[in-house]
Amino acid sequence: LDRWENNFPKYQDCVFDLHLYQCFGLSWEVLPRASHLDEARKRATLLEQIPACMVGEWSLALPSALEVSFKDEAEKLDFRK
Repeated sequence: LDRWENNFPKYQDCVFDLHLYQCFGLSWEVLPRASHLDEARKRATLLEQIPACMVGEWSLALPSALEVSFKDEAEKLDFRK
C-alpha cells in the first residue's frame, strides 16, 4: 500500500483493480463461517484506505467444505443475509 500511495500521484487515470475471493486455498478452507464474515468486513477498511481502487472481481462463494456444513437450508439462507 505504501508503494502505491507514494507512486500514485505520478500518474493520471490510474486505478488499482482488486480481485477479491475467499474460496481458493487451504487458508480459506479452514476458517469457520463467522471468520469469513469478519474477513469480508476487514476488506471494507482496506478499500477505504486505497486511493482510486475498484473491485473488478469478487465472489460470495465459500469453500465447498463450508457450503455443505449448514445443518439445513434455513441456516444457509440466514448466513447469506
